[in-house]
Amino acid sequence: MVDINYNCAKERAVNICFSDSAAALLGQAFPKTPVLCLREDLSIGEISNLSRRYEAPPHILGDMGAHPCLDFAEKLPRLCAGADVCLWYSHAPFEYCGMLFAAFTLHSENMAASAINVCERGFPSVQDALCAAPAGSFIDSRRYPDMGLLSEKWQKIASENGFLRIWDSGGIRSAGEDFFDKLLLKYMDKFSDTEQAALAAHGEYSAKAALFNIYFFIERTKQLKRMGKNEKTL
Repeated sequence: MVDINYNCAKERAVNICFSDSAAALLGQAFPKTPVLCLREDLSIGEISNLSRRYEAPPHILGDMGAHPCLDFAEKLPRLCAGADVCLWYSHAPFEYCGMLFAAFTLHSENMAASAINVCERGFPSVQDALCAAPAGSFIDSRRYPDMGLLSEKWQKIASENGFLRIWDSGGIRSAGEDFFDKLLLKYMDKFSDTEQAALAAHGEYSAKAALFNIYFFIERTKQLKRMGKNEKTL
């Protein structure tokens, strides 16, 4: 494995990603380059006020630490100061929303970053990309986005504060908690097992749209079953 100093004008680099699996793969690929990972899915739940996000009962992803987003935002300026920062992401909402939040945080500190969107190479997530191709092969795909524009996009979806953020028609947009209900109910009528129904619905959606959090599909299917919902109740 060869470590890469992305920008010879700076002494060090920092990789930023949005899942433990991607962080592990980046750490293996670039062992001398720090990896900062936001281990929280910002495509689900409260985002208009991140402090308030943790006042509610544990959200659908369970216990992920005290305040993952706030901890990330606190560490980001300190660890990235003076570094060549690279955001690794895809159109999967958990990665795209994480990227927007990171860009917003960096921009608020007058810091810039480059970005690698693995979807440009046909991969649905950073994990899939790094499992299929050497990490160094993506370096030529780096772009230097307008951090102000990305910051504005984050502020827009944060102000909308829909329960979900989904990838649709080439961009991220807000959606209600019931966005996947029709698809889930279709498979609930086919499978008595809620997890099997959720996995089938998730497979159909992921095949035609950006990868979404499987745990939300499972938990929402259980919720619909408790509510006694079926296709006829839509």
